[in-house]
Amino acid sequence: MKRPEDNIELNPLSSRIGEFIEYWGYKKIHGAIWTHLYLSPCPLSAQDLISRLGVSKALVSLSIKDLLEHRLILQTVESYHKKNKFYEANPDVFGVIRSVLQKREATLISNVVNEARILLDSKSTINPERVDPKKLKKLIDM
Repeated sequence: MKRPEDNIELNPLSSRIGEFIEYWGYKKIHGAIWTHLYLSPCPLSAQDLISRLGVSKALVSLSIKDLLEHRLILQTVESYHKKNKFYEANPDVFGVIRSVLQKREATLISNVVNEARILLDSKSTINPERVDPKKLKKLIDM
C-alpha cells in the first residue's frame, strides 16, 4: 500500500486546489480527489485514491458521491457493471465550473429576489424615507 508521502509531488498542488474548491463550499478532500483524478493518465478506483491520499474509505466514498452528484468526476462506462468502480475527472473543466457557479449564483439571486418581494409586498410598512419602492421594484427586475 502506498503512503501519502509517495505522492508528494501532488501534495502542494492538490492542497491549493482543495483550498480553491473549499471556497465554493466543498471540502478540501474533494479538491485532492479531483486533482489526482484529473492528473492521472488513467482512471482510478476508490482504493487507489485511499492509497494515494492516506485517508479513510468512508471519506473517499462520501466525497466520490458528492463529486459525482456535481459532475466534477465521472464513473467510467467500462466500470458501470463491475464491482470495482473507476473514476476520472470530468474533462469539461470550464463547463463544470460554469455549472457550479450558475447553480450557486441562481440560489443566491433567488434568495435576494424573494426577500425583496417580501419587502415590496409589505408596502404599508415600508418607510418611504428609507426605501424607495420604485428602486426596490427595479432591484427585483434585475
